[in-house]
Amino acid sequence: MLNINENDVLLNQKAATKEEAIRIVAKLLADNGRVDPGYVDGMIEREQQTSTYLDNGVAIPHGTTKTRNLVKTTGVAVVQFPEGVVWNDEGDKTYVAFGIAASSNEHLPILKAITNIIGEEEEAAALAKATSKAELIKLINGDTQAPVTNLPITSAALVDLNAQATEITGLLALNAANLLAQGYATPEYFTSAFKFAPIHLGSGLWLSSATQGAKANGLALVRPTSAVTCNGKPVKALVNLVFTGAGDAKALATLVNQATTLTTADLNGVLGVFGLSAPTSATPAASQAPSLSKVPTVPTVPEVPAAPAVEQNSVVGTFVIHNDNGLHARPSTELVRVCKQFKSEITVENLTTGSAPVKAKSMVRVTGLGATKGSELRFVATGEDAEQAIAAIGKAIAEGLGE
Repeated sequence: MLNINENDVLLNQKAATKEEAIRIVAKLLADNGRVDPGYVDGMIEREQQTSTYLDNGVAIPHGTTKTRNLVKTTGVAVVQFPEGVVWNDEGDKTYVAFGIAASSNEHLPILKAITNIIGEEEEAAALAKATSKAELIKLINGDTQAPVTNLPITSAALVDLNAQATEITGLLALNAANLLAQGYATPEYFTSAFKFAPIHLGSGLWLSSATQGAKANGLALVRPTSAVTCNGKPVKALVNLVFTGAGDAKALATLVNQATTLTTADLNGVLGVFGLSAPTSATPAASQAPSLSKVPTVPTVPEVPAAPAVEQNSVVGTFVIHNDNGLHARPSTELVRVCKQFKSEITVENLTTGSAPVKAKSMVRVTGLGATKGSELRFVATGEDAEQAIAAIGKAIAEGLGE
C-alpha cells in the first residue's frame, strides 16, 4: 500500500512520447508540493541513463542523485495512460506511471511497495483500466478502513510512545530490548539491529530491519518524547522489523501507507493499525534508553543459519551490494540485463531482510527486494551455464552495476 489520495492521481492522460509523459508526471509532483519544477530535468536525465520501465505496463520515473535537493517531501504521483506510451527500446508500453519524489534511499520502501502492488499482470491491468480516482486508489491501497492484520505485532508491550531517548541509537536499543523481552529475538539481534542505518519511510517514520538473531516475525515501535533527528531529519517514530522468512514486502507497504497514523496517533490509534486494542491498565511510565553497558552480551561467534538446500546442478553465489543508494532502477536494470544473458534459471534472495527467492531476470522482482547498501544477496543459478552466470553476476556487482 502507498499513502496517496486523489490529489496524487491523474486519469486518462495522453502522451505521444515518453518525455511528454514524464513532464505530466513531474508537473503533478510539483503541483502537489513534492518537488521544485526543475526536478523534471533529473527525471528526463534518469530516463536517458536507464529506462525506468518495470513490468506489466508500469514505469517508475524519478530523478537523479543530482536533483535530490529539489525534493521537498517524499511522495508519489500516479498517472494513467490508457492508450499506453512506448517506454523503452523493446517497445514496452507504460499504462500507469508512478512518479517518485524521494531523497537518499527513502525511495527503496516505496519501490518495494509498488512492486508488491503490480507483481501480477492482472493487478497491473486493473490499474490501467480504472475509470475513477477512487477506484484506482482502492486497487492500490485496498480497503484502508479495515485493520491491518498482516503485520507481526501481538501486544501493546511492543509499542512505546513515551521513550526518553535523545538519539536514534537509543530508540533502536529500546525496540531491540522489547523484541528480546517478548521472545522475538536473541541477544545476537542487537548486533544486526545496529549494522545498517535506518531508512526514512516518510512523515517522520523510520525503519530498521534485520533478520540475524530473529526467532519469530515481529515488529516493535517506539516514539521519543523529545526531539530526535537522523541525517538532519526528525525522527517521530522508529519501527524495528524482525523476519525469519518472507513477508516483509507487505509489512513495508503498510508502514509507508500508515506512516502518519503511526507517528501522530495515540496508543489506541497505533494499535488499531494492527487490529489491536489498548490495555485498560494505566499508561506505562516513560522508558529510558538502555546504556550500551546494559545491552545483553553478543556471542563472540554467532551461529550462522544453514543455507537452504539447492539442486545438485546449481551454482550458488552470495554477494554484498556496495551501491550507496542500493538497488534502485539503474543498478537493478543492469543486474537483470546481466542475468538475462544466460540460459540458466536464476533466483535471488535478500539474506539481510530474509526475503523469499525471486526470479533474477524480472525487473519488478529485483527492485522488490528493497536491497540497500550492505545488503547480502544470494543467487542460485541452475542450468548449463550456471557457473558462468554466477561469475558474471559477482563481477557486475563488484564493479558497481553500471554506477
